[in-house]
Order: sequence, then C-alpha cells, then structure tokens
Amino acid sequence: MVTILAESELIEIIGKMDVDYVLTVGKIKIQEMTKKKTQEMLDQYHIGVKIIDTNLQSVEPPLAVIEAFNDVSSAKIDRERLINEALGRKSEILPKARGEVHKIKETAKAYALESINMAVGEADRFVSILREYNKSKNITETRIYIEAMEAILPEMKKYIVDADSKTPVDLGFLSNDQAEAPMLSNRRSINN
Repeated sequence: MVTILAESELIEIIGKMDVDYVLTVGKIKIQEMTKKKTQEMLDQYHIGVKIIDTNLQSVEPPLAVIEAFNDVSSAKIDRERLINEALGRKSEILPKARGEVHKIKETAKAYALESINMAVGEADRFVSILREYNKSKNITETRIYIEAMEAILPEMKKYIVDADSKTPVDLGFLSNDQAEAPMLSNRRSINN
C-alpha cells in the first residue's frame, strides 16, 4: 500500500513538472516532494508508517522517446554554444566599436573647434581690415587689390603705375627677397 501511494504521488508530482527539469536537475527535489506528499497521505489515513527516505534509482525518458529527448538535449547544447560564441564575439566587437565612436566624436570636436577658431580669426581679421578701411579707404583698397594680385598671380612680377605720371612704383618692399625688385612685366593702373 505504501508503494502504491508513493507511486501515485510521484506520478502527480512529475506530471506537473517540465520534462527537461525532471530528466536533468530535478531528481532531488522530486524525491523530497514525493517523501513529503506520501507522508502527508499516510498521516491523513492514520496508517502509522514513517517514511525515512525516498530514492529514485534512475530518471530516464521512456524508450519510445529517448532518441527525440537526446536530439532536444543536443539542440540545447548547440544553442548554448552558439549563445556563448555570440557573447564572445560581442565582447570582442563592442569595445572596438565604442573606441571608434569615441575617436570619431573627438575628431568631430577638434574639427568644430578648429572651424570656430578659424571663423573667429577671419572675423577678427575682417574687423581689423574694416577699421583700417574706415580710416583711409584709398590706401586700404589699394593694399587689398595688391594682396589679391599677389594671390592670383604669385609668379608674375607686378608694378603699380600711376595713371597720370606713367612712372613705375618700386614694389620691392612687398617682396620677401629685398634684393630682387619687381620688373615691369605687367602694367596695371590704380587711381589714387
């Protein structure tokens, strides 16, 4: 009678559990629950028997489904392996990506700062030119024109010829090399 009662409780307990749990790590818990439930039923019927221990000899799937169970177990092992490989790859790629993001951000900040500094410098330069222009418009216009000609025609020697006197003005002071004064190769008329 105790055996039949224990088997009945065992079937009820296993019926409420996941098959994977029963066939893998659930053996000890199943034994404890079976012992407790069987003892409760024996006490309820006042049989006077005390269960000392329960022991499941082997927990294996039935022969009809053992191959399918093994396939499922193998698939779970493969799944865990793939997850671990993916996590390993993630831990390899993610720090590199974060480093690249940091590098791009720092490059963008440096570029922004450089652009701002250049814009501020250009604005300051323009303001100083404007101040000089407001002080003496003709001289500033002439200077800007000469600088533009130097930038546009850097290899050519330039002269300024007064439209009234037709006398070349020596622009040697504009050159970095004081010894080489510009020669008359291109006439340009600038009115005072």
